[in-house]
Amino acid sequence: MDAAQSPRTRTTLRALALWALAPMAPAAAAERSLDEVLELHATAVLPAATFDGAREELGERVWTQPAVGLRATVHPIENSYIRFTTLFYPVPTLREGWTPDFVYSVGYGDWRPRHAFFDHSNYTGSRWPWREGSPPAVHWALGLNTVGWRYELPAGAMRALHAPEQLWLGGAAMAHYALAYGKIDGTEGQHLLAFSNNLSLSWREHVFGEFRGYWYPIAEQQQVWDPDYTWSVGWMDWRPWSLSVRWSNYAGNRWAGHGLEGNGGLGTGALFIDFKAGLQAGPRASSSRRASTPR
Repeated sequence: MDAAQSPRTRTTLRALALWALAPMAPAAAAERSLDEVLELHATAVLPAATFDGAREELGERVWTQPAVGLRATVHPIENSYIRFTTLFYPVPTLREGWTPDFVYSVGYGDWRPRHAFFDHSNYTGSRWPWREGSPPAVHWALGLNTVGWRYELPAGAMRALHAPEQLWLGGAAMAHYALAYGKIDGTEGQHLLAFSNNLSLSWREHVFGEFRGYWYPIAEQQQVWDPDYTWSVGWMDWRPWSLSVRWSNYAGNRWAGHGLEGNGGLGTGALFIDFKAGLQAGPRASSSRRASTPR
């Protein structure tokens, strides 16, 4: 038997997780399995060619950096999360100043429709203190705060569309705010505000597609890398010991007729391959989570 799957190891891991979470929610944590309290993921990010921000004025197309991420998510109480991801770059010469050593998120929200949620995420160029030539930095003010409301297409509308039972349509309406944001000239702006609507399609729970449109009420806050819309398609599996694959495009895509320059396009997406580990032995539990999550 693998040591990681031995009863003693599983019992020890569960005890440590529940001990750490006990001050926050002892009763709630004790009723859940270890896999419901702690999630471990490994993700490979394989980007396509995209515009490098430093060479953007030259119109030069370069390869962005591939990355490998190790992510741990703790759920102190049900529907809450504290997520930390450390990133590794196999080709250091392709790194840029804004690529982070680590990212983090905290939030609360039910994934089911007709529920609100909150998320605070920071994807800026955070640095480890031992990084040579780079002072340790966590740009707290650049973290993005998101509040939203999940919804789904009513059953009557689905019947009117003659949609099959295995098809689910829904989404989330969101408002985003950050104390500060980076600008193309290297300076920082204050009080970024944006709104978005995410439309999601799920087939048999695992095959999904998403399309999100953005609106910036203060037009000059939108930078060349800030998108008018993003999209993603793939296969999602939330169960332990499972693999998820998706193609996502978060670049500065532009609506036709939008005068602002952007760095998006069909060739500026990335392939994400994600493996979710399991901390408990036994059959994988089924899941009915949808693919719509705040980013």
